[in-house]
Amino acid sequence: MAYTLLKMDEHAWKIEYTLPDTITDVHLLDYEQNFIEAFSFASTYINIDLTEYGDGSYIVKIIRDSGLIDYLPIHDISSAQLCYLALFRYILCSCDDPCNDCDDGIKARVYDMNSIMSLVDSVKEMVFLEIYQFFGVYSLTDKREDMIEQIGLMIEKLNIITDRCGLCSETESNSITC
Repeated sequence: MAYTLLKMDEHAWKIEYTLPDTITDVHLLDYEQNFIEAFSFASTYINIDLTEYGDGSYIVKIIRDSGLIDYLPIHDISSAQLCYLALFRYILCSCDDPCNDCDDGIKARVYDMNSIMSLVDSVKEMVFLEIYQFFGVYSLTDKREDMIEQIGLMIEKLNIITDRCGLCSETESNSITC
């Protein structure tokens, strides 16, 4: 493999590469392949900061001086994972028995927590299917671009829940100490 994709932190990624030719340009695209931003690069790595854009399905377009173009998908669900953990901790720490009906706030948080986990699991399955298809493990009729677009749409739906993160009003918080 010429590239290694590493998650460094929340919404922060690093692409390491070992290529015989030089990279001339690096572009960040959304899952529909619309241009978002150009990135600078070092001699052996590219830092990709998605903090401004948040969770989503992205494509890094790498243009080499040989004229070859490589596309690397990044599927970032950092905010969804943080929201899930916050909801999980809140529910465990604020209610003696999460199965009991403590209050409506708990019900909303449990609903969102379960929805996030279901969507994250679906996104992960689609990501692995896309990877397996790309490497020839499974033969599918879908094109890789179509799979990446489906993953992007799933993450957009996940963002609707993550943005709310189980909160019924803007004065609430998922912060609690056990």
